[in-house]
Amino acid sequence: MSMSSSGATVVLADRFRIGNVLSRTMGVLSRHVVLFVLVAAVAQLPNLLLALFNPAIRPRPGASHLITAGVVGWLVIMVIIPITQTVLYHAAFQDMLGRPIRVGDSLALALRRFFPILGAVICMGVLIILGFMLLVVPGIILATALAITIPVCVVEQIGPFASIRRSAFLTKGNRWRILGIWLLVAVVTLVASGLALLFKHALGMDAGAILGFVMQSVVSAFTTLATVVMYHDLRVAKEGVDTNRIAAVFD
Repeated sequence: MSMSSSGATVVLADRFRIGNVLSRTMGVLSRHVVLFVLVAAVAQLPNLLLALFNPAIRPRPGASHLITAGVVGWLVIMVIIPITQTVLYHAAFQDMLGRPIRVGDSLALALRRFFPILGAVICMGVLIILGFMLLVVPGIILATALAITIPVCVVEQIGPFASIRRSAFLTKGNRWRILGIWLLVAVVTLVASGLALLFKHALGMDAGAILGFVMQSVVSAFTTLATVVMYHDLRVAKEGVDTNRIAAVFD
């Protein structure tokens, strides 16, 4: 059902499986853990700096903290996340192809595709938020249907709306499995957040914030890689293509 070499990993499966996605994600992450966590950490860095250097959050948050946090949040969403996620998606595909990872190539792709990816992030986010406003269930449905919108936009190099439609097509029939993956990731995220809170109480705000930053960076790297592995495995299961054909657009 699957073929793998020491470098390239090509999955030939008749079904999209949760276990395959999680194990393959761990494999990709473990082979380049330092690089992937460092890239993911870039998106977490503004929040760390806010926690360490903004006196408005010590010890009583006020209006200035809320404004600052809002600005930081938009900065991450609008600029940093599209770039870091694209770098991780491209690098993950290079790993799955058994090729050396060149961060410069990944960053060049991120900058070249920045505006379409940003548009996809915004459109996907708006749709999911609207879905959750309609009594939660539509939001969950949309979140699973649009789960691979960004990898689609990056890998297939199409526009935001086409990426949304493509994600809905590829995820159809496997959304319960996707929900299961996200629930497992959510559990890990909650555990990491709880541990970070304990560290803050035990070690003080600064040390706790730094440890929490590291843990959140690891979780973020895993989550992003899981998304691109899901995209890859859904295409394999639904369209019968292999890794080389999927990633041919990068050549």
